[in-house]
Amino acid sequence: MTRISFFIFLVSSFTVLALTSCSKKSTWNAALLSGKSLEEYDVMAKIGAFESCPMILIKDLRIDSNVLFFTIEYEGACDKEETFECVGLEQFNDKIYPPVRQVKLQFKPIADTCQEIKHRTLVVNIRELTVEKMRDVETDLQISGWRTKVRYVYVP
Repeated sequence: MTRISFFIFLVSSFTVLALTSCSKKSTWNAALLSGKSLEEYDVMAKIGAFESCPMILIKDLRIDSNVLFFTIEYEGACDKEETFECVGLEQFNDKIYPPVRQVKLQFKPIADTCQEIKHRTLVVNIRELTVEKMRDVETDLQISGWRTKVRYVYVP
């Protein structure tokens, strides 16, 4: 009877350990919360100029391969979905390694009498933001509204 109790205790301990060790995969959680697979994107990043737009509060930011997951809060029209774009400036600082590219998430507001605070997770393909499209090329992304640089390693 004692050996069986010890065996049950040992198996249940390993089960609890295995379940809790997998709980820190927040990047995958962001993809699941957005309701999309990792191959579906809300936005394709592009190189261009920044435009004036309403403020977007970035609550969380995760990177996985060529994808950025933005968890954001913004004021938008009640019954309509805004169109977002992720823009990187063409010029980048190549005097340091890795080079740094300035990036901004922006949208054009929809004129509506009803406005509300919205919460959303955007899945953004960032392949265009690399300084060179070669395997393992590193680029630091300085994202407007985010406190730290994000290291992006290009994956073909």
